Amino acid sequence: MLMRRTTFPNARLSEFLPNFEWYQMDTDSADAAPFVGRYGVRTSPTFIVVDQAGQELWRVSGHKQAGELASSLQNLLSGMSRVAQRHERMISQLTERLAAAHTALQAGDFKQSLRALQWIERAARGSGYAQWLDESERGLAFLRGRLERVLADLERRAGTDSEGVAAAAREFRKNYGLAFPDLGRRADALVGR
Repeated sequence: MLMRRTTFPNARLSEFLPNFEWYQMDTDSADAAPFVGRYGVRTSPTFIVVDQAGQELWRVSGHKQAGELASSLQNLLSGMSRVAQRHERMISQLTERLAAAHTALQAGDFKQSLRALQWIERAARGSGYAQWLDESERGLAFLRGRLERVLADLERRAGTDSEGVAAAAREFRKNYGLAFPDLGRRADALVGR
């Protein structure tokens, strides 16, 4: 109550108010119990900033002066801005790599396409970008289909050009065997014919 009368009306804090949705609750009420339990509120007042998923980003407890609260919120917003910039850079890199993978596939450069798709997969796994992980998996599945056709062509030619097929199969194994072990084994079988 005191902060509502003394802190929030202060001009230094008012510029930050529109950046957040503010909720006030009686932490002793039954309605507040899930929130209090989830975030471990023990002191009143407590300010908690959460993201859209409900993950806690920042917290401060106890009575604060407007300037102190404004500085804390400014630091939080600056940090969130840096996170947003990193996110935008990552999305840009993922988009560029996906375009490179597609272009390489269209040009028949399967090796370059594989590199780009594997980079997307690693970056997506490491940073939690599930949509991009799905994109890399679709791209890898498409690439696998193209490589299976190349391998099937080599298998058809095995009886007529065994030396040329063996050289191509070795190169195939070297380039794609780690990413697609079963296709690598099929290529190994061609080398031994």
